[in-house]
Amino acid sequence: MPAISQVTKRHAGGFVDYQLRVYPGKKGIEKILHIDCVSDEFVPRRWRIKTKTEKNLWEATLKRIRPGTGLSLKIELNDGRTVPFVPIGESDVVNGVVRVPDCDPTWLDHADAACGQTIQHGKQNMSILLEQTLEGLLADYDEGTYFTDAAEELLAWSIAARILQTRIPEQIRDLGYNEIMFPLYASVADRCHLDPKFNYLVYNLSTDWQLGTTRELRSLVQRFRDCGIELVPDLVFVHQVSNPYDGSSDDLSERDSAIRPYQDTDPYLFRDYGTWHFDLEDPLIREIIIDKVIETILTLDLRVIRVDYIDGLIMQYANRPTNYSKIFLRELNQRIRQLCPNLRIIGEAFQTAGEQEVIAMIDSAYAPRGFALLDLLLAPGYDHGQVIRGCVEGLTEAIQEFNNQSNRESNYSQLHDECWQDEWISLGRPHSPWAYGSMPMGLSLRRIEDLILHGWIDVKDRLKAAACLTQMIRVLGVTLSFSRWMETSGYLSLDQGRLDENNHWKLTWNTSSKLSKQLFPGEGLTKEERQELLTTVKANIAATNQLLGKIGISERNPLGMPLRMVHGDVHSGLTAFVRWGRNYPNPILVLLNLSPQASGNDHGYTINLNTAGWSTSQHPQTLKSIITPLTNTIEHPVLMTQSRGSPGEYELSRALDTYEVALFEVPIHGQ
Repeated sequence: MPAISQVTKRHAGGFVDYQLRVYPGKKGIEKILHIDCVSDEFVPRRWRIKTKTEKNLWEATLKRIRPGTGLSLKIELNDGRTVPFVPIGESDVVNGVVRVPDCDPTWLDHADAACGQTIQHGKQNMSILLEQTLEGLLADYDEGTYFTDAAEELLAWSIAARILQTRIPEQIRDLGYNEIMFPLYASVADRCHLDPKFNYLVYNLSTDWQLGTTRELRSLVQRFRDCGIELVPDLVFVHQVSNPYDGSSDDLSERDSAIRPYQDTDPYLFRDYGTWHFDLEDPLIREIIIDKVIETILTLDLRVIRVDYIDGLIMQYANRPTNYSKIFLRELNQRIRQLCPNLRIIGEAFQTAGEQEVIAMIDSAYAPRGFALLDLLLAPGYDHGQVIRGCVEGLTEAIQEFNNQSNRESNYSQLHDECWQDEWISLGRPHSPWAYGSMPMGLSLRRIEDLILHGWIDVKDRLKAAACLTQMIRVLGVTLSFSRWMETSGYLSLDQGRLDENNHWKLTWNTSSKLSKQLFPGEGLTKEERQELLTTVKANIAATNQLLGKIGISERNPLGMPLRMVHGDVHSGLTAFVRWGRNYPNPILVLLNLSPQASGNDHGYTINLNTAGWSTSQHPQTLKSIITPLTNTIEHPVLMTQSRGSPGEYELSRALDTYEVALFEVPIHGQ
């Protein structure tokens, strides 16, 4: 049952006026006698929601009601039945009961008070986005102390309230992430026993009651923001289902289908079996959805959102004369730019990324840069000399592509949809059929097993070599991103599996925990070696994130391009390139060994950086890597020492080990 509900006025003492508009629609309207609302106050109040002159809209304003008050809604039909319902788009819904939200309605009358106005455009930080559920952040924290396996307990202490009692925001900050993308809407997922595929099957446009109330979520947004992290809700429009998870008292399966006029029963393409789409042909349905999106953005004071699966939204009307999804996007964009002019929008669009409505609305489009890196580094190959040459030349081409890319791209690793074993995804991206079904560590292990079979790597170095290759994939992904890199937490844990396996949706906090051992078994390593490897990987990820965050989004360097390839040895596999940032004086130098064998030596292997883009007088004498090698045999960071013969030439102090990566901030303008 579509509805618009909002706090319209705040009174002294904490009471509010709450407006509820219910739209039964054209279908079934003749069956409805009354729509009633009853409160759960000590002395319950009852409101009869009266029809407006349009005959298809019922409205009531609840005067001076306390936030948190529960409201039960029901429809009386002329055949004698009474049908309880939860309107789509309600603000706070807990087990079938609407809760009056506690929010400030000033945004309704004062557009200049809209969220996002405080964004400082002078800050051009590189965004390192962690895709993770809120419950995934919490589940393993402090060995599960703050989590629960009983959904009923979330009624008393929500996921947001639990996170607010921890240091999770501070620890995510220390890992160098500055955005967290999470599903927000009420979903069919039982968030205490999560199969993450169900997070995106939503049955309402309201905040999931398991996550918390409006007030708790707004507090959580601010707490993360105080740590320099933006919470980015993922807004879902095309994975709608009729009912929540089994056993939930939000189950409304008994609703009469005649009073659900908002459902489009004939979309061109279904992404998930059993889901449906909104009937966007109806202008009031579009108005309701847009109002609830705007209310969510402004009430939670959001600065970044992600719009899910725009392809499915636009393709919904692919076989009909008028594409009402495009009309919806235009109307949504108009309202957002009017009330939230500084909001940033990430859009998941591939086939439809070039549509005018998509270009006008989204600020940053998805770009699967991770796949190009997988194809480059992990594709099968047995002639190793040819493979090394292909990697060096492929990286050179990738850097050329980077210099031509749009700053509207949000680059992501293959750790998104691509780790699902989904026939539609495989059909849509056939160029890497071998890459589906595993996380980076699992994919790297496949490559290492192949190299062991052909004698390039010793079996005892199997896991360490795979960890190095996984780290190389990530460093390249981050440094070859213009302004945003997106990933899940599999990199942190060296997860070898898939997200739809048990426990793989959780973020691991303790490298020696039971969960960590499940995700990264570490066969062949001692307990100490396994823990040291995981600890070093996590430290290197944090150092990389923080360096990229400091350097900022990519910018043209003095030579006119963001990235500059300065070394590429097709025989040894040693490569180096420089990345410049905006409004930061010092560049990053990335040095890699693309070979499974040690490259460079103690006999004066030199790398010429004269084409790096800084003047001769600015060449530093020595360079020290900010990340630690993952192999135990190396005790010191890679050092590059300026050669005596030329200020632009640097000697390696030692060979780079198997798939070793080094990152340098080049101090040409001081610290």
